[in-house]
Amino acid sequence: ERVAAQGSAQDRSQEDVLAYTLPVPGRVEVAAFGLVCTATVAGGSADALPAAMVRAWRPGDRVTLEHTRGPKKVKEILERMGVHGEERARWPVVEWQGEIVWMRGVRVDAGESPQAQIEVRAEKLEAAYSETVPQVTQRIGQK
Repeated sequence: ERVAAQGSAQDRSQEDVLAYTLPVPGRVEVAAFGLVCTATVAGGSADALPAAMVRAWRPGDRVTLEHTRGPKKVKEILERMGVHGEERARWPVVEWQGEIVWMRGVRVDAGESPQAQIEVRAEKLEAAYSETVPQVTQRIGQK
């Protein structure tokens, strides 16, 4: 399911960004990023939790990476990764309960927060984009 992005015109200037609802647990095809995202509940529980959103990063987004202290600006992380231009504008993140719990190319650490309850997995959607999107599995908050 796609929903229109909320926020200012500047936030939406990144290619009229759309957000995709990711049920927890559940799965969604995210054609805009060429991904299939799956969310599961840590511990294998089948209990439904509030849905997450798969979207492009926005100016001001912050994320806490594994082995770092405190949240970092997504913009700075993308600069260090050498991601620029069109690719940068389309860089996907998964937001759940107001925090980024997954970001392509990095390992996110939710620590002891409620976000430690879910696991996000992203795989390349074969029919979309020719860019290589590695399969990434990330357990949030589990050491």
